Amino acid sequence: MVPRHESIVHQHSRPASMMLTIDLDEVMIRSYSSLVALVFLAWDLVVTFGDEYEYVWKQNWTPVKCIYLFCRYFSLTVQIVNYAITQGPISQVPVAHTICKAWFTFQSLCTTSLMSSVNALLMLRVYALYDRSRAVATFLAIVFFVDVISLSAQAFYLAAETVAPEAPVFDQACLMKETPSAVLSSGIEVLVIQGTLWGMTWWKSNRSESWIRTPLISLVVRDGAFVFVGLFAILVIILPYALLVRSVGHVVFSWSISLLAFVTHH
Repeated sequence: MVPRHESIVHQHSRPASMMLTIDLDEVMIRSYSSLVALVFLAWDLVVTFGDEYEYVWKQNWTPVKCIYLFCRYFSLTVQIVNYAITQGPISQVPVAHTICKAWFTFQSLCTTSLMSSVNALLMLRVYALYDRSRAVATFLAIVFFVDVISLSAQAFYLAAETVAPEAPVFDQACLMKETPSAVLSSGIEVLVIQGTLWGMTWWKSNRSESWIRTPLISLVVRDGAFVFVGLFAILVIILPYALLVRSVGHVVFSWSISLLAFVTHH
């Protein structure tokens, strides 16, 4: 675990009223962040549902369609549940540690499931881009299963770490006192996989000038770049802050879910 340096060393010397005010501020930030992330996701669903109905719902059932719909509506369900939790069980300080652990586990596993699904969707696009090459399929399948096993193991490890009896890892506002160092390895893994997928797409699109002008190639290149840049921004900007200054998992989880769902459609 990496220490959170935001004056935790001196928190016992603070007046109780000051600590309560800080905790209430954190609760309010978490609540507003969860609400905005949910509204953003719902807005995107509403404004794009016409295209979704025409190009997804009216088409035959395929693996791509199943993954797409899972990402879209699983993420919306998770955000609704997450916001309900921020308005209910964890809205009053102090929050019981058992509730914090359950909430953290829920967010970790949901984010991991969604990340793996988005990876599968992008890999199917790259596979189609390479004319369904058997070699590419084998490579992507290996990468996918290694990724799923690794992310799942890290998610379960983080969940188990929060229930360790040695010391409480959440404060009374249900914020992690320390950001687990395993989060860094997860972030690097995500960037490596997304960078690989986008690199494969970019390389294929530049093999011939005519390829890049086709709508399919342009779409795959654009989406791959958007995913990579979006996740890169989250991990490079927020992750160092979370590791070195203070935990912001209550914001990162909700916005990561919304961003991944947004990327699924665009």
